[in-house]
Amino acid sequence: MKSLCKLSKSDLLKVIPQLCEDLSECKFVCRKCARLAPGKDWLCKPNSIAKVLRLEEEKSSVGKD
Repeated sequence: MKSLCKLSKSDLLKVIPQLCEDLSECKFVCRKCARLAPGKDWLCKPNSIAKVLRLEEEKSSVGKD
């Protein structure tokens, strides 16, 4: 399967129901288009959501001493 970023609009509309069902299981975000997906194979530039949140938390805690 192509990544979500590379799907045509009509193909994307076909997978939206499946994505909505899997939304609570999303673990990755695309660095290119910010789409969320349950697996990194769905995205062209995947980043772990947990990693992104952890880095943001570390960034925001720097200088709060």
